[in-house]
Amino acid sequence: LGVWLLRSYNASWPAAFLVGAVFLSSSIMLTFSYTRHLGIVKTPLGRSLRSLVVIEDLASTLVVFLVFQGVAEPGRFPLPILLGLLLCSVILLRMFLPELVLFAFRKLDEQGNRKEEKLRVLLAVLIGVIAFYSATGVHAVVAAFLVGFSLAGLPEVEPAQEKLRTLGYGIFVPVFLFVIGTELNF
Repeated sequence: LGVWLLRSYNASWPAAFLVGAVFLSSSIMLTFSYTRHLGIVKTPLGRSLRSLVVIEDLASTLVVFLVFQGVAEPGRFPLPILLGLLLCSVILLRMFLPELVLFAFRKLDEQGNRKEEKLRVLLAVLIGVIAFYSATGVHAVVAAFLVGFSLAGLPEVEPAQEKLRTLGYGIFVPVFLFVIGTELNF
């Protein structure tokens, strides 16, 4: 819809795809919050809604990434190589990151169940992956999503996930939205 709308006004293709990505994007934060609030997270409807929103957001993020890479100055890597590196790194993250985190958690369990240290391990992993992706020109939000995606389904991560959810929704999301609001100047 967004692509068609802008192209009908003779906008450039990059601008049309960018607006199309904005129209495609949904609010993952709201959908996840509402499904949790309504208690339908584990129902087929809740799982379908969450999966659909994630797929839509990933698609729109990819479109925005490609548009910006296409109109920006050439970066460290040509676009095809960058996409190949990203795809390989996502596969490697999904394969090995859970095993590394579980190994660290087992070592901590041997020393006594240390929940706070487990949270620190997750934060260290998150910061490390964000640093790696930032060096390749990928936004930190995408890197953080990939860490979460890689660790999804690990029961050992759930206690730390609750703490991070509280921290994220209680501090980071409101601060992010405040900053975005202050940057709007009509």
